[in-house]
Amino acid sequence: MEKWYWHQFCGHNEDFTTWSNNDFGHCFEECVIILPPLVLLAILSSYYIARRQVRLADSDLYVVWFWFMKIRFVCTVFLLLAPVVQVLFTLFLLKISLSVADYVVCGVSVFTWGLHAIYIWNLQYLHTVPLRGPTSVVVVFLLTVVSLAVHMHSVILQHIDYSVNRNAAEEYAIYIKLGLELIYLLTLFPSKTRHYRTDLFFGSINYDTPDTEQITWEHVHSYGGTDQSVMTAELLEAESTSNIFSKLSFYWLNHMFKKGLNGGLNNATDLLRLPKRLNSVSIEQKFQYVLSWNTDDHRDLENNMTQSSREQNSTLNHDPTIQIIDHVQRRKKVTKQKSLLKCLNSAFGCEYYCLGILKLIADALGFAGPVLLNMLVSYIENKNEHQNHGYMFAGGLMATTFLCTVFSTQFDYHVSVVGLKIRCALITTVYQKILSVSTVHIAKYDTGQIVNFMSTDTNRIVNFCPSFHAFWSLPFQVSVSLYLLHQQVGMAFLAGLTFAIILIPINRQLAIKIGDLSKKMMGEKDSRVKLMNEVLSGIRVVKFYSWEQHFKEEINLVRDKELNNLKGQKYLDALCVYFWATTPVLISILTFTTYSLLGHTLTAAKVFTSLSLFIMLIGPLNAFPWVINGLMESWVSLKRVEEFLKLEQLDLASYYSPHLDITSSIRVDKGVFSWKSQINISASNSRLLRQTNSTVSSESNISSVACPTLVLSDINLHIRKGQLLGIIGKVGSGKSSLLHALQAEMQKQGGRISFENIELGFSLATQEPWLQHATVRDNILFGQRYQTGKYDAVIQACALSEDFKVNI
Repeated sequence: MEKWYWHQFCGHNEDFTTWSNNDFGHCFEECVIILPPLVLLAILSSYYIARRQVRLADSDLYVVWFWFMKIRFVCTVFLLLAPVVQVLFTLFLLKISLSVADYVVCGVSVFTWGLHAIYIWNLQYLHTVPLRGPTSVVVVFLLTVVSLAVHMHSVILQHIDYSVNRNAAEEYAIYIKLGLELIYLLTLFPSKTRHYRTDLFFGSINYDTPDTEQITWEHVHSYGGTDQSVMTAELLEAESTSNIFSKLSFYWLNHMFKKGLNGGLNNATDLLRLPKRLNSVSIEQKFQYVLSWNTDDHRDLENNMTQSSREQNSTLNHDPTIQIIDHVQRRKKVTKQKSLLKCLNSAFGCEYYCLGILKLIADALGFAGPVLLNMLVSYIENKNEHQNHGYMFAGGLMATTFLCTVFSTQFDYHVSVVGLKIRCALITTVYQKILSVSTVHIAKYDTGQIVNFMSTDTNRIVNFCPSFHAFWSLPFQVSVSLYLLHQQVGMAFLAGLTFAIILIPINRQLAIKIGDLSKKMMGEKDSRVKLMNEVLSGIRVVKFYSWEQHFKEEINLVRDKELNNLKGQKYLDALCVYFWATTPVLISILTFTTYSLLGHTLTAAKVFTSLSLFIMLIGPLNAFPWVINGLMESWVSLKRVEEFLKLEQLDLASYYSPHLDITSSIRVDKGVFSWKSQINISASNSRLLRQTNSTVSSESNISSVACPTLVLSDINLHIRKGQLLGIIGKVGSGKSSLLHALQAEMQKQGGRISFENIELGFSLATQEPWLQHATVRDNILFGQRYQTGKYDAVIQACALSEDFKVNI
């Protein structure tokens, strides 16, 4: 059998003959002399492809490509095409059949020279080696030249002896390939230094490169006094600059792992830089573009409100109820917003849904394992089956397992990347919302709730990424597994399927209850964080009045409610784990027992295949309730964050008017400000009007004493630059409200307000003490150098001299 196998593999009416007729055997020469140098060259080319560096210090490297590198690249491309042309001429022109060994040599040659062409193209980015390439690659290339010379010797002998294996296409191909390799060899002699563009790096205050200066790699290493280790892969976006093999195997992380093994990971700057696709600025800009409807709708709302206010002021006898209905209808029409889920889908949906293809392929390859295992065990049981089939089944099992691992890891990695993008988009959006909403609208949310939006709720929304794909993948895996079980044990699989179906409503009810408890727990958690913030912010008052025990009891009460919900959730989780752990075992017992009772015989192939399918059922059956729970938690958190993001934003462009007065820095003309919007004020006034059955103007309503919302009306203010101005009034008369109105923290109902150079912004210094835990001098100097004259002037200006005399 072995002799027949080599006869078929080698072809040309010969076996694996080592020496014959003063020459190597044709098959031996191809397998032992030609193939090994090609394989070594492919391995080295792949290794050095992975070491390329196309970026440095966040700048692209532009390297001059010399003439000999271009010739070398062209020679490699022709060496890649030569075996293909040789095979085509042999088959279609000469009508000569080729052996398996000939096809193997052709395939390996094409693959090797293809990789080597990529290596030559990336040789310009291998900055630590000369342009002729590493010594190891040159040595292996010389081995290919030697092997090709040996093969040419055999071809010449065949031509002289008029051998039956003579092939004209092979003769011409060997001469061309040897000539190309000799030309390639000549391109290794020129020695040049790499030339880079002089604008390689960012502008630096430490070094200024003349336009005529040649920047070499040696100069780059000493640039600005920076160590060589800083100018290598640490500064590069390792993933973006890696090749496809490095990305599939995550080889690009090896450098960081080695650095961590040597104790070099001490802070965030020692880590590899994130690729551009994970840059927080670009992600935030992309997501804000999707959310741009907020600004447009708010502007439309302000225009409609302004127009309605004018109509209201001009019509004194108009029915206020009709006005309120008109306001509400316009507001509903204008503030119709997209849901947060639709915005996330628009921003990241395409990238996310495409990952389902990887998941589907991984699941399909996972099912190939039990099928090939069944074939392999059946082959072992059948002694009459050909030996090659066993190798095929074993090789196929190994290949499918390897590919399944590759696709699964890539799916998990890219899902994590999408989750990181969503996390970045949500956190930046929530943070931006905090800065763009007035204190009036954000008052109903305490600090604890907002912190939970950016932490717990964001984590749960990100958990939607793996949960959604698992939601459709797990039923698919269960369905295919049950189908394959039907192929193995027939209708006996229905016993296990019935048990699994019974568990579905039980798991569903458990998941619903877990979701309810989780929602309650989040509410109690918000209350606890809010209470803790209040205690910490007023800790001095709490200590002064000895209220520690009272607040301790209040906090423990809220914490006990939170823990009760958490305890109930974990008990239900434990019950789910019990069902998940026992389900595969019970399904196996029920299925095999039913199969035996039906009069069938269990064989090794059926048992091993069925057990592997039962093992594959463990994952989906265990994970499905968790997936449902994760989706429900994501939905709850999504609605919480969405409600916060629906807060009305400030539109500073409509709040502030253009500044036309060159004599003043701040100007307010006939300003009308309130803490509530025009709609709420009008609604309150309409109720009062219906109660008193009186008709007054809308302007009178705004300033009416009966109105539940206090209003600053008819404000006229002109402040010149450098002017000292004092505002005097009783407590609650609106002094602080006036400052809030200048900051756009109140609702402007009418009038004009303008600032000089408003586009540059302005600041407000309130009477809030902010002291460091340090001496008085350190608080005054705040890191600056002590100057006696200036320090004494500050003491005098703050009237602290008498205090120092009394206390010191």
